[in-house]
Amino acid sequence: MKKLFSVMFFAMLVILFALPAFAETVSAGNSYTTILPAGKILTVAAPSGTTGSVIRLGRLPGGAKQSTTAVTGSGLIFGPYEQSERFTIIASAGTITVSTAASDLRPKIVTIAMSAVDYVLSVSEALCKYLIVTGSASGQAIIAPLVDESGISREYVVRNTSDDSASVYIKQSGGTGAVIATGKTAEVFYNGSDYVKKTSDATN
Repeated sequence: MKKLFSVMFFAMLVILFALPAFAETVSAGNSYTTILPAGKILTVAAPSGTTGSVIRLGRLPGGAKQSTTAVTGSGLIFGPYEQSERFTIIASAGTITVSTAASDLRPKIVTIAMSAVDYVLSVSEALCKYLIVTGSASGQAIIAPLVDESGISREYVVRNTSDDSASVYIKQSGGTGAVIATGKTAEVFYNGSDYVKKTSDATN
């Protein structure tokens, strides 16, 4: 019986690989459980004021949970993972939108045109490796989404080419982050609480 259950479970995972991206909304007081196929990403969109949690469950039903990440009114990205993972998303206040998509692990470049205000990376921008800052930085910040304990693909190379000779920061929402001087390039990474420098500033 146990062997049959395992076969059925993994057959379901195979079917999931062929499914297209989806979006599911979770309203306050409700939860949603899903399986994230290997190689895909799970995005949790939470507008300001939204709270809840994302629980990364054991890979098989009945297994111990692997992690719990708080939802605090900002975006979360999980994955990609080498194996399929199970998640439960709980909304305490507000509405959380959950979606999955294929992950392209190749490094990508995105140009960010600053305009004297903080710039929040979109989901697609957050998956890029190289961030080129243009426009008016004015000492403002790039707000990068939080990640879970995997930390996969959450290192960025930031090049500050802003035209107002001002520094730019990259940080999590509410953090202090890392500062990159005008005309400089630095590699940063998320250390579990905020973004910090992996390398010192280098001339572009």
